[in-house]
Amino acid sequence: MRNFILIIFVSLISCGHQCKNFIINGVHMIPAKVFGVVNNRSTEMSCILLRLDLEYVNCKSVFMGGGIEPGLGGLYGSINRIRIFDSRNDDITDKFIGIAFKGNLIRDTSEINGESFFYNSNLQELKDNINLHKRDECGTGLTFPRAFIDPSNIKLPLYFKIYFNNSDSLVQKITYDYNDIRTFRIEN
Repeated sequence: MRNFILIIFVSLISCGHQCKNFIINGVHMIPAKVFGVVNNRSTEMSCILLRLDLEYVNCKSVFMGGGIEPGLGGLYGSINRIRIFDSRNDDITDKFIGIAFKGNLIRDTSEINGESFFYNSNLQELKDNINLHKRDECGTGLTFPRAFIDPSNIKLPLYFKIYFNNSDSLVQKITYDYNDIRTFRIEN
């Protein structure tokens, strides 16, 4: 009887929780400034850090299943399009260009002041990579922000919209905390 209870106890402790997919619940856009020297020229650039809020779904308890990264099965469903609108309701999606410096700032995966970033050339590429379950856009890869050039000739984004293929959509008004502007330095 004692061995039976011990086996049950060890079995329960050995169970882990695995989540196959994720859904996107929201988005954060954080203003940032980048300073440094690129190609012997002093550089100052405004950018926006885009970070998605995820919820892991299709979870199950499995024996000896701990330690596996959640969300490796990719997005539950697929994205039709991503759009960003300003306060005049103009679509400014095409103005968001990913940042990739020739120096040591943001390139594929970079770490600056303890923060890591992943690179996407634009929002279309981000959408395509999410739908194709590319490695940086599934699992915990989407928890890292993407850096995009701040389109300073227009007003900051006001609404972020994701249209899913199942006719659902996520529409979120963007609010900015100007006391939380991140600052980074390029180091060559």
